[in-house]
Amino acid sequence: MAAVKEVENLKAEKNSLIKRKVNGQRLVPYIPFTYPRRQEALNGEVASVSDTIARTRSRIVQSPERIKRTISAMSSTAIEDKKSVLLHEAKARDLQTKIGAVTNIEKATLSM
Repeated sequence: MAAVKEVENLKAEKNSLIKRKVNGQRLVPYIPFTYPRRQEALNGEVASVSDTIARTRSRIVQSPERIKRTISAMSSTAIEDKKSVLLHEAKARDLQTKIGAVTNIEKATLSM
């Protein structure tokens, strides 16, 4: 909700800046320098506001249901992966025990 309000505020600010530009009002305080530099400052401010709006829009979730499905699928995959890891660890312990037993048998047969 906060992100949506922020987007609305930024849209309103952008629209007011555009209206001020159309009406000929200054968007930046008057500083005695050439017109191209003022125009450049104005363009920079408009670009900055547009970038902020774009970043905020990208953070807003467009399809919450799709995100929920993705999260549930990822959680089930994580559970399956954990089970697989536990199974592989159990197999590794079992094989380690067997290797130890075979090594002991080898030592016993070589010492005879």
